[in-house]
Amino acid sequence: MLKVKKITSLFLSLSLAITPIFIFAEDEISLENESTIFEIAEVEEVESIDVAINVVLSKIAEDEKKAIELEKAIELEKTKNSESIIPSSVNSTKMIAYIRKINPSTSVATATKIYNSTVKHSKTYNVDPFYVFAIMEHESKFNPNVSYMGAHGLMQLQEGTYQYIGIKRSEVFDIDKNIRAGTYELSTALKMFGSYNMAIAAYAYGSGNVKRGNYTMYFSNRMTNIRNKIANAVK
Repeated sequence: MLKVKKITSLFLSLSLAITPIFIFAEDEISLENESTIFEIAEVEEVESIDVAINVVLSKIAEDEKKAIELEKAIELEKTKNSESIIPSSVNSTKMIAYIRKINPSTSVATATKIYNSTVKHSKTYNVDPFYVFAIMEHESKFNPNVSYMGAHGLMQLQEGTYQYIGIKRSEVFDIDKNIRAGTYELSTALKMFGSYNMAIAAYAYGSGNVKRGNYTMYFSNRMTNIRNKIANAVK
């Protein structure tokens, strides 16, 4: 009986010794599976981050490319235009007659106000008055009271433009204040971009769009043609 007990005891001891080994082995397998799952999740997360980073880097590279292209365009315009000669005077009689020819309903008094304000503010902000006249002809046909798609008056000012220099909504159709705001905007764009072509593009599309490359030269070319037509007509 003693031997049987000893053998039984031995089996029990072995059983107890082996059981934890199997349990430990199962736990190890389970941990390995969990580790694999975490590794897969981490790989997928890293791949997602890499994709996001690549998208951001591509956008930055694209913006830098546009900025370089814009810089080149500005330099080219500066070279082509160098310093535009600002007319020292505009023939008042002929210019007033020209305004009334474009808009026959304009009185002599109104045409005279348009002329005087344009010459005055062009001198103040150091811009070519013929470009200011050209913008008015194209945008409003020299009608101080016209309003179209949120733009107002002779130079078709947007709300942000005239409010920026302190003009109230009730004053936007005032001839002198409207011309002052429009001339100031053109002057600011001219300082920013260095040429009338680019400045007029900014006047039409907004300086932010021009900086991002979201513009065409149609409006600029159109204004230059009208500007030259006016200058020749009032010689």
